[in-house]
Amino acid sequence: MKPGAVQPAPARRFLWLTWGRAEADLSRTQTIFRFSRPDTEVAKAIRAALEKRQVPHELLQFEERSRQDRTRASRAVMTAKRT
Repeated sequence: MKPGAVQPAPARRFLWLTWGRAEADLSRTQTIFRFSRPDTEVAKAIRAALEKRQVPHELLQFEERSRQDRTRASRAVMTAKRT
């Protein structure tokens, strides 16, 4: 089995406390790519490469939401300076 990605990790752990710096070999079992639409050129290329290599994969469907629902928590107030 190939090693995973080496990433920064705490050197020591005790109960919920962590401290120090170290690197850990981290293996991933799942990756999710999100595109604006499933028919973009990049999404098609990735799916084709996965199929060519016979990697099991699935196309995830996400619930469509309105712009108001997606931006509900983001509010900004803009003011103009008078000169």
